[in-house]
Amino acid sequence: MKKKQISSMSRSAFGLAAALGVAAPAVYGSGEAADQSRSSASEEGIRGLLSRAAVLRASPVWAEFRRIWREMDEYTPPEGDYRRSAMDQERVNKLRRQLSDVAQRLRESADELGISAPELEFFIRISHDRLQLLSWGNAMPLTRMMPPPISDQKDALLPVIESRIDSISTLRDAGLLSGDELELAVSDLLDSVQLYFLYDAISTSVNYSSFCWSVRWPDDPDGMEATIDSVRSAFSNMELPDSLAGEYSAQCDSLEAMLETSRESIPSVREMLLSLELI
Repeated sequence: MKKKQISSMSRSAFGLAAALGVAAPAVYGSGEAADQSRSSASEEGIRGLLSRAAVLRASPVWAEFRRIWREMDEYTPPEGDYRRSAMDQERVNKLRRQLSDVAQRLRESADELGISAPELEFFIRISHDRLQLLSWGNAMPLTRMMPPPISDQKDALLPVIESRIDSISTLRDAGLLSGDELELAVSDLLDSVQLYFLYDAISTSVNYSSFCWSVRWPDDPDGMEATIDSVRSAFSNMELPDSLAGEYSAQCDSLEAMLETSRESIPSVREMLLSLELI
């Protein structure tokens, strides 16, 4: 019985480590020696996760942020339709005040926690975005100008993230903290938040005067750079003044550099999310 339990835990650890990308699966062959090598790799990956999680969990300010995050997890709108979210406004205002307070404390503790500014600011923004969704649903913003497509893409992805959080919460509440079902739910959530992270980075870089303002970005993170190449190709075929062509080229260069930098933060973003939701 004990041997079976250890095997189940090892399988869960390996799956979560692979989902996070902290321990890429390798080819081990077959047999007892291969099983031991595979188990060793999974244990090394999960130790890395638990070490990072331990640093975060040991921090009172991160624990408070996690509590606020989990309180938002608890709310589910009627029939799970986040377009009709309507969390009690008194509760919303209280959470908003608490979130603003803990955000400032997290900024003061970021170096101690080993969190970079882009990673931290992303989690602060997505927390505010979640609270906005839970308060009003997918309400159309009142603006004088049409927002860029990337804003609509973020708005459409956020309810998907909430639904995937609901799936994990259901499994967690049922005590199902291992197994294929949980691994799949965690992997889906991590991938959605990773995409949201890249959308968010693009959104902060694209303004109303940008040549990329009207671009609709792919829902495959691996296609982002190809989209920039298409944009670059489009304006290179236009008859533009040299100054304007140079400006558009610089915008594409800036977006490429921003995406490259953002990708470097993805493993940490995934680890932080797992700390909030599971570990």
